[in-house]
Amino acid sequence: MLKTLYIIGNGFDLYHGAQSSYWAFQQYLLRCAPEVAMSFDLYWGSRTLWNSFERPQDIEQCLLYNPKNYHNNNWTVDHLWADFERYLPELNREKVMTLADWYLPKIDEDDDRFSYAEYFLPIDRIREQIYFTTFEMRYRFHKWINTLHYEHGFRKKMLPLDHKALYLNFNYTLFLESEYHIPREQICYIHGSRRDKYGSLVLGHTEDPELAYEKWIHKNQNQRRFRPNLKDKKGRWYANDRLTYLAYFLEDETKGNWRLPIRYYAQEAIREAIEGYYENSMKRTHSIIDQHQSFFDSLKEVRKIVILGHSLSDVDMPYFAKIADSIMKDRVEWEISYHTQEDINRINHFCKRFGIFHGQMLATIRHRNSMIKCIRIKHFPRLFNLKSLQHIGLIRKRRQERQVVCTFATIFCSNHQLARLTCRTRDITNLLFGFGCCIEYQWHISFLIWQINSVIGGVRVICK
Repeated sequence: MLKTLYIIGNGFDLYHGAQSSYWAFQQYLLRCAPEVAMSFDLYWGSRTLWNSFERPQDIEQCLLYNPKNYHNNNWTVDHLWADFERYLPELNREKVMTLADWYLPKIDEDDDRFSYAEYFLPIDRIREQIYFTTFEMRYRFHKWINTLHYEHGFRKKMLPLDHKALYLNFNYTLFLESEYHIPREQICYIHGSRRDKYGSLVLGHTEDPELAYEKWIHKNQNQRRFRPNLKDKKGRWYANDRLTYLAYFLEDETKGNWRLPIRYYAQEAIREAIEGYYENSMKRTHSIIDQHQSFFDSLKEVRKIVILGHSLSDVDMPYFAKIADSIMKDRVEWEISYHTQEDINRINHFCKRFGIFHGQMLATIRHRNSMIKCIRIKHFPRLFNLKSLQHIGLIRKRRQERQVVCTFATIFCSNHQLARLTCRTRDITNLLFGFGCCIEYQWHISFLIWQINSVIGGVRVICK
């Protein structure tokens, strides 16, 4: 019977020397498909590469004519690519619309100089750059995964993994099979593996497109630049003609300051491309979970969960929620690796989120010349909610007149904190039943060892 579950994240491959960070993926794109990396840097996130250019013409030259003029800024390196999946649902609508507005022709359709080629060119250009960060990026990502390998001498750092355990692998590599010789049938590649066909790997965000849209509207609707009327440099008021305002914040399209009819049709086409990105790049976790339902059903007998190299990011929380629902949490011991203090804070947040109450035990896995830090968590269910018990009257702190001498119950909780409670003698039974324990006449408890000692005026209860 398989009773151990390993959850493998990207840190596992990094530990063995594989250049599998998203920053390494960016460097690969700059060598093989620079237009994909540059499009992502320009339009995704709040502090984009856009800020490195003084004129829109420079952006056009960078993208189309001379990619060598491309320059990283610190924010894209330290944040955008360091937390790649987090920023996937942050396509900057305003910058896309602004660039389109710059490119659109400034003359009317009735003018002899007007050309529909000039009208369709900026729209196609925007669509192409959004396409780069959906289908083309997914294709290039798959090719990059196939280039990854462990560094020379990695066998000195190999960890003592259980070959009879189950594995939930968030990586796309096959190193568990090729280097650790874990049987394939014991591994669940939740996002696919590099043996799959090109473009089929799961890469995306988990935000609902409609919720993301509403969130963005709510965040920006009170911005001064999106008000119906603006003031120019001379102090004169005019109707807002920004394409972003006209596309997203204008209530009545017939009253908009469109200037030219073609700007109305252009914003429709570009807006459709932007919102289509959110739909096409969404990671549909519920469908993925349904596809691997048999694997999650097999976790009922798991008694130990080891998390190696996973960042516990919000993007993957639906999978952990499914794991928590599939196991018997009160019987599972967790072992979670960490690298920095920030990782420890994330672990604490993770435990709180899924009701894993613990006292932290820092440990180190040593094997040959390898060393990996981890936190061992022996889970105990929180026996009761102190505040709620007080509210419902199971525990009363005040002494009752003409009652038996008050009873003092000292409970040793799972978080190693002593909670001293005062209650009436007759409430002791209710208190213990609140723990979910089975109580007999002799104060026998089925699954815990209790010591009951007589003390002055009452009973002392100690949970070991």
